[in-house]
Amino acid sequence: MGALFADLKINTKIRLGFTAVLALLVMAAAASVFSLLSIRTAVGEFSQRVLVVVIAGQLDQEVLDLRRQVREFALTGDPSPPTPGAMSGWRRFPSSWKPI
Repeated sequence: MGALFADLKINTKIRLGFTAVLALLVMAAAASVFSLLSIRTAVGEFSQRVLVVVIAGQLDQEVLDLRRQVREFALTGDPSPPTPGAMSGWRRFPSSWKPI
């Protein structure tokens, strides 16, 4: 291998070394760009999943609110939506209900 570079001028050896370093830098930059693109795709998928989870959480909260309102209506017979904190005494049965 040494014989290959032995008969080259110093200027040529420096240029070959500089070109080799530049080629390595270009390959490292290309690998970095491809990594960043894959991270970008992964972040996009993650944000989509987060959006679905947020929507599912909102739907779950709405179903819980609906169940609470149905329970309040069953206990009081009042069709108006309950106010916050109105369920504090929900275990008391109306006086019209008779035990079995």
